[in-house]
Amino acid sequence: MTAASPARGSSIRRTLRIVAAVLLASTCGDDAMGPEPPVPASITIEPPGLTFSSVGESHRLHPVTRDDAGAILADAVVSWTSTNPAAVTVSPTGVATAAGAGQATITASSGAATASVSATVVLVPVSIERISGDAQRGTTGSPLPESLVTEVSDLGGTPIPGVPVSWTVYGGGGVISSGERTDDEGRASVRWTLGATRGSQSVTARSGTLETVFTAEAFAPLGASLDPATARIQVADSADFALAVTGGDPDETAGWTCTSTDTAVVSVLPTALGCRAAGLAEGSTTVSAAVTRGADRATTSAQIEVGEISGAVRIAGTEPAVLVEGGTATIHGTGFSAVASENRVTIGGRYVSVSSATPTRLTLTVPREECLPPRKALLLVSALSTTASRSVAVTPPPEEIALPVGSFRATPAGTGCLQLPGSAADGEYLIGVLSTSEAASSLTPVSVAGTPGDPGVLATFPAVYAPEGARSATAAARERTVGEGRAPPGRVAPPDPSRDWSAGRREAEARLKAGAEAELARLGRAPATSPPPGSRSPMAPGERLTLWVAPGATCETGTRVEAVVRSVGPDIAWLEDLANPQGGFTDAELDSLDTFYATRVRPVHNRYFGGLSDVDGNGRILVLLTHEINKVTGAGGFVTPTDLYPAAECATSNHAEIFYGFFPEHANGGGGGVNRGVALDTYRVLLAHEVAHLIQANAYVLGESGRKTIWEIEGGATLAEQLVAYRLFGQEGRQNLGLAAVEHSEESRAWYWGGWIGDMASFFGWDGLGSGSGRVRGAPEECTWIGSTEDGNTGPCAGRHVYGVPSMLLRFVMDRWGEGYPGGEAALIRRVTSSPATGFSTLAEVSGEEIEVILAEFYIALWGDGRESSRGHVWDWMASWDLHDIFGRLPDDFRLQPRTSSSRSPRAAANVRGGSSLYLHWTPNGSLAPTSIRVTTPSGAPVPDHISLWAWRIR
Repeated sequence: MTAASPARGSSIRRTLRIVAAVLLASTCGDDAMGPEPPVPASITIEPPGLTFSSVGESHRLHPVTRDDAGAILADAVVSWTSTNPAAVTVSPTGVATAAGAGQATITASSGAATASVSATVVLVPVSIERISGDAQRGTTGSPLPESLVTEVSDLGGTPIPGVPVSWTVYGGGGVISSGERTDDEGRASVRWTLGATRGSQSVTARSGTLETVFTAEAFAPLGASLDPATARIQVADSADFALAVTGGDPDETAGWTCTSTDTAVVSVLPTALGCRAAGLAEGSTTVSAAVTRGADRATTSAQIEVGEISGAVRIAGTEPAVLVEGGTATIHGTGFSAVASENRVTIGGRYVSVSSATPTRLTLTVPREECLPPRKALLLVSALSTTASRSVAVTPPPEEIALPVGSFRATPAGTGCLQLPGSAADGEYLIGVLSTSEAASSLTPVSVAGTPGDPGVLATFPAVYAPEGARSATAAARERTVGEGRAPPGRVAPPDPSRDWSAGRREAEARLKAGAEAELARLGRAPATSPPPGSRSPMAPGERLTLWVAPGATCETGTRVEAVVRSVGPDIAWLEDLANPQGGFTDAELDSLDTFYATRVRPVHNRYFGGLSDVDGNGRILVLLTHEINKVTGAGGFVTPTDLYPAAECATSNHAEIFYGFFPEHANGGGGGVNRGVALDTYRVLLAHEVAHLIQANAYVLGESGRKTIWEIEGGATLAEQLVAYRLFGQEGRQNLGLAAVEHSEESRAWYWGGWIGDMASFFGWDGLGSGSGRVRGAPEECTWIGSTEDGNTGPCAGRHVYGVPSMLLRFVMDRWGEGYPGGEAALIRRVTSSPATGFSTLAEVSGEEIEVILAEFYIALWGDGRESSRGHVWDWMASWDLHDIFGRLPDDFRLQPRTSSSRSPRAAANVRGGSSLYLHWTPNGSLAPTSIRVTTPSGAPVPDHISLWAWRIR
């Protein structure tokens, strides 16, 4: 046989295929004959490998099948398999899906052709969550009943086993058991033994950069003691033993039983104060008290002797019946010594000096307690070797407890106690702890605790309770009738942080201001060498000037630019850097900005901030549009007070009122990605903000103003934005604007969001400019608006510390004290700008109030303004805005969210930063006893002299 050549063999195979096709066609009736389908010879897969980071993540594999000639077979049937479906599954269409950590080989088959790719699933943790064990309560030094359990999950929410988890104890000490990795269910757990510090303790669980915090409330072990430790009485007399209970869970009610070891000598009954022993026969015995509080138990005892005692001390009563702390009281009875110093008197365990005495009467001054509510206390009188006891009522001065509905009280800084009245029905309070420190780096740990008193003690002092429905003068000034035209409730969409580039601009501006502050400190006041008005020739379009651009506000460094005058209006000369790229504003757009300044901005500036200087004598502001500003990351524009100095004093001074603004069409920096419409809106805001800075610079460099703090500078300029925007809303006076009233146009809405609402939401805890998790821990008490990062502000709130919040504080001061200020609210803000005082002292000067009161009212307003007080009325803490209507219709994350408590003994622990405040919304159910609210350091020591406590009675 002759072997066929490869070519001939191939020809024979093709012939056979044709013959086979013909035979097949002949068996199928009239079907048309066609060529044999091509056979897959090879497969390739794209991508060549897969990596997954979470369960449920999917990727489609794309097979490319070719025949033996290399032609792509578009209709080839491909089947898929996975060697490890527990790690990766694959669908019939080639979609690979992660099922768990591990590796798998994915194979595609078509006929005899196959191809494989490797798929790896490495689960990446993206969240760590508390599962159980948070917010427990326990005794110091003891293990908590529940384990701390956390779960680490991937992007799809699937728990990840084997992930390292570290645990760190913060605050209060304590120890934890080991728990290094997550188990098969993606959970890690430890046991926590509390430290020795009472109050809030915390443990942080971390996995990589992820963390979650467990907290616990630690209280001292339960203890008890009886006072007096020994007593001597006559047969048929009785003695009261005051029971002091310490430690234990303060949210649990303490109960006790009283017993005697010899019931033939004394009989013992429990009282509201402790134990009462009645003498039955001569002898001695032990009186014991067993105290329970929750699951804890403690015992204590005292000795008592019963016998016949001639001339024994007896207490008949007191005058007044209710002893008032700090007031004079008289004890009536028998057996007293006529020598005052021979009588030993204690009230509630506190020694009291007797000022005068007779055998039947003792006169004394009731001691002031640190912070106790109206209560029953044990009065002990010892004289001539005998002791008598009696339960008496004691109260702080009633005027310190009186607080009508709608009123508030703030303590002087350094004073940590408030007395709050009770109520027959449900009570409600907003309680706060604020710091008057003006250091942004100040962070003070505090602990707040409420101690309920005895409502029966105040029965003889009805004046401390406000009559039902009554309103104090203060409260009445804070109410208004709800108008018929008020907008219906409804949610609105929040601003999109990706469109808000003002945060970056403001951070850049804060950096520039820091440089200006340093240069101002060196230069001092400018010499009075300003040229008279009109000494410089009027500018004309086309004229060229050489100018310095010095963003660092130094007099030694800067960039010289050549500029041309584009347009000259009655108020502004618009200049453009000749080195700018093509584009920029048109002449018509510059004219529109000029008109906007003349009609909207300048009237506000003149009325509320004061007029501008004219050191260059041309009667105009210069606005230089320059790409040099675009090079300053985040900046939209700036002014520098060094421009008000002569060149002889500052080499880079242009000796002019000049505002340097970004070039709107440049590809990088401040103007990058901003379309023309947004650029025009931005310049309107910049004109309101930056020219206000020029006026502030005038007040210091050329006037008598003190060197203002950063929050006064930026808050004032942001207030200028807000005042201009207020007119854009169609309002001229204080109108209680809510959300709907200011959203009638896109222009006004843009100003509304940009001016302050995002800043306020950030202060409240919204994390829209941070990680996007919704809320940040520690807001608002650990956030502050009195300084930027450069000033030591390391608070957790994102971004805009020194802008919107202080602008709202200034707006509040205008609303609250502007009407009574000589010249009205505009004159008040002009004084804020020009006053030699700085910081909180400026606010105290224009309001006549202490800063504790100003800040307390402001913080109450942020939560209370616009809330309903009674049918048809709302609390009206701010005359210009309806804050509840605004923030109540935004998502929850944008709102101020106080801590809450319904306990009879409210408690909170926090760190309070300078200028900020802790909030606690207290809503106990049912009748409420008069309660002492006390703030201390976590160890129980008095608070520093910058900490103030405030409370607002809502109902």
